[in-house]
Amino acid sequence: MSKIKFLAATCLSTSLLLSAGFTNVAQAEEINQESQEKIQLPQEQIDYMKSFFNEYNVDNETQLQLIEKVENGILMDCYLENKQPIDTYTTESGNVTETVDVYEDGSIIVTALDLSEAIVEESQEVENNNKPSITPFAIDISDGSVTSGSGYTNYKNAFITAKSATIPKAGFYADFTVVNGGYSYISYVNQSYYLTLFGGYANNESLTTINAKETGSAPAEAILKWTFVAWNGGASTTGWLKLHIQNSRVTTPNFL
Repeated sequence: MSKIKFLAATCLSTSLLLSAGFTNVAQAEEINQESQEKIQLPQEQIDYMKSFFNEYNVDNETQLQLIEKVENGILMDCYLENKQPIDTYTTESGNVTETVDVYEDGSIIVTALDLSEAIVEESQEVENNNKPSITPFAIDISDGSVTSGSGYTNYKNAFITAKSATIPKAGFYADFTVVNGGYSYISYVNQSYYLTLFGGYANNESLTTINAKETGSAPAEAILKWTFVAWNGGASTTGWLKLHIQNSRVTTPNFL
């Protein structure tokens, strides 16, 4: 069963299906954006947004402008297909690495790689003589484990995750193997996913393994997808988050 919380006065729960994502290899499709009746966000949602913005050094004036956008059912720049980040930076704290995309209106999307509780086990199995060159992006394996061999790395129970000012949590768990100089593959995608949002509601959620195994022309890929609709009906957008493995590299294309 899908695990979905809507922090905006109403809780909507739907059944799980499997499909697509966000951006950093990101994209979102704006369906409609017309200012309608202004909504009143619960104080806990406003508090979360302010806390999120403060954490990433968004100034107070910009915070108020972005909150007003949400209240008016207007999509922030980070949710628009025709907007690209004006700045991207990475922060590290302990074993946690975050990548932050900043957009023109001050809105941001954050992806994270958390290795603080990861278990790494060296394997004696040898697939070739070179260790894999792997650069995972936005993969949380704090609840899982990693097994490394001479030519591959196995990720078990990895959490693919991202967040924004109105989506505190989006993600899913997966097992996959990255093969150096060979075709990587996804062995398992957990049939539960997380999507927490406010300022509207989500429908048409799905989680799908597009390609279980990498080929010469296509990546191994799984995708969480949904349609976000503002509470006042003034705007809607398609959001998605992917696990993308190609050429021995793991990325999480996303658009919240």
